[in-house]
Amino acid sequence: MPFSEHPNPVFIHSSWRTCKTWLWAKFRRFPEAVCFYEPQGEHCARLSQPEVASFHSQKWPSRHPREVGPYFTEYLPLVGETGVPGYREDFALRSYLRDADPAPEKETTGDDEIAYLSTLIASASERGGRAVFGCARTMGRIGFLKRRLGGRHLVLVRDLYKQWLSISGQSSQHGNNYFAASYLMIVGCGRRHPFLGPLASRFGIPEIRGDDFDQEMAAYRALCETVPRARQYEIFLRVQTASYLTGFASADLILDADQLAGSTELQAAAAREIAALTGFAPSLSDCRPTHTSVGPDDAENLAVTETVLREVEAGTFGIETSAAARERTLSLLKQTVETLRAVPLPPAVFHRLGEAARAELQQARLEAARLSLELQEAQARLQRLRAGWTRLLQPPAPVPRTVITTSRK
Repeated sequence: MPFSEHPNPVFIHSSWRTCKTWLWAKFRRFPEAVCFYEPQGEHCARLSQPEVASFHSQKWPSRHPREVGPYFTEYLPLVGETGVPGYREDFALRSYLRDADPAPEKETTGDDEIAYLSTLIASASERGGRAVFGCARTMGRIGFLKRRLGGRHLVLVRDLYKQWLSISGQSSQHGNNYFAASYLMIVGCGRRHPFLGPLASRFGIPEIRGDDFDQEMAAYRALCETVPRARQYEIFLRVQTASYLTGFASADLILDADQLAGSTELQAAAAREIAALTGFAPSLSDCRPTHTSVGPDDAENLAVTETVLREVEAGTFGIETSAAARERTLSLLKQTVETLRAVPLPPAVFHRLGEAARAELQQARLEAARLSLELQEAQARLQRLRAGWTRLLQPPAPVPRTVITTSRK
């Protein structure tokens, strides 16, 4: 299909640490594509022209390909002294699960975001190209964006366990808990949301209001340091599962980075599907997701993942969606469960499980001793009852008869 026949724009919806930057950068190679990186991200509020050139993948341990270059080059014609015109920090995380909110006003409360994105689309058109958005914060509002802006909507996912290892690895190896804290912020900012609100109450995540996004994020990052890793994982898993149940229902194409990495046939097939859908034909032959090898909480994470899987299967998870989106989400959860089951547990986990098993064994022994004493007491009572019953059944002893005789004189 000729380029001109494809609708404008193209959205790549994903999440943090899922190879989104790799896929988005593929579109940058086409002269007709004007590729805006994370247009809902809070950086758009403070982006300056010097920062456009200086912020790139080598400034932090991103594991992004070096050839990605500066992330925000395409914003340069729009950036004033500070920020991208029309951007509001509320776009980042406060409307994360818009499509899972049945309130009718959810459509009109997003007017500012639509106007802002329309400005970016118009800017791309003025440059003789089409806007391609690489989004990490829109999985829960794909339907909203599709209704209001049209376009083509690609979704990129990966094994949830591997995604979490990349997120938690940023925290443990580089002191960067931004990604883990973002999930806490999504939940905390959603206290009036029908799905996120109960989640916030369950895990005790407050809504934190500050002067700006940076201040709020700093507070959630500090909070994140106090939340156990296993609980961080469950919050991440439940938010991601809700995102997929919501987003898959409106996606035009769903790609799995882990599956692409292991098959040249899938890479070629996915490239053809992208070309048919968008008019761009990127090469996907270098798909290589990276992640930390193993985590210290994998036993707990497996149990949580199995619980979420059962809830989605039973329809009790709390998100309404289409049958196809539900099946695709279940497939991803099952894949994650299988990955977790195959992970060799590190010695620390074996030690912790061994300590727990020894404690349970000691408790079982104490319980067995208690039950043994109760059994002995019950047997003694039974013996007394039997003895009493035996005495009751015995016939009464005969009464000696006394014969009185009288003599006659």
